[in-house]
Amino acid sequence: MKLSAHIAQGACLWPAAYYLTDLKTALIFSASVVLIDVDHYLHYIYRKKNLSVRGMFSFYDDVWERRHAFFGISVFHTVEVLLLLAAAGFWRTELWAVAVGFFVHLLFDLFHFYRHKVPFLRALSILEFFIRRKKYSPEMIW
Repeated sequence: MKLSAHIAQGACLWPAAYYLTDLKTALIFSASVVLIDVDHYLHYIYRKKNLSVRGMFSFYDDVWERRHAFFGISVFHTVEVLLLLAAAGFWRTELWAVAVGFFVHLLFDLFHFYRHKVPFLRALSILEFFIRRKKYSPEMIW
């Protein structure tokens, strides 16, 4: 899903978050809906050894164009990260807002993948990734 779509989602959900919580929590939640995608940039840097933000967008545009031939993982988009954030929320309550923002983002992504007939394009768990990647050749894993 495009960055602009996630920005719009965070902006549209901000009033509800503010109504239900407070200004700080609503801002953290809305920022989390967008900033979860930092893992895409980190993955791009790891794979391509390049810091270009423009290159990262081109890389993921290419992956999307060939989405039926790829399988991947985005670490911040996994159940393990969500559980860690939720557990850490007992220590810092702001992390619950981050966990909910990540979860909402993930729901939007899953709906987007489902609409485009690639519901299993990305692993939802680190464990799932290591189990399923054995079915794919290395050039098919992003």
